[in-house]
Amino acid sequence: MNSTTESEVLGLAVTLQFEAWFAIAALCWLVYDWLLSFGDEVQLIWRSEATLPKILYSISRYLGLVMQALIGSKAIPFYCVQNMIFYTV
Repeated sequence: MNSTTESEVLGLAVTLQFEAWFAIAALCWLVYDWLLSFGDEVQLIWRSEATLPKILYSISRYLGLVMQALIGSKAIPFYCVQNMIFYTV
């Protein structure tokens, strides 16, 4: 290997490590936010009747948590085309 290739590989490894740290930090922030607002959520959202806004809120709130957990745990490989579509959606 020449020095350019070695530095590119090292740069990629550092970038991937930072990506993992940022994903875990984002997950921690989402969980922290969820814990802080869970009491209000139970009182204002879950005790109300089932409406479209309630369903949309639930999807956006919990799908985001699940997706960030999957991203942080590297459960789904980022290089997969189906995964790219999944992240985009």
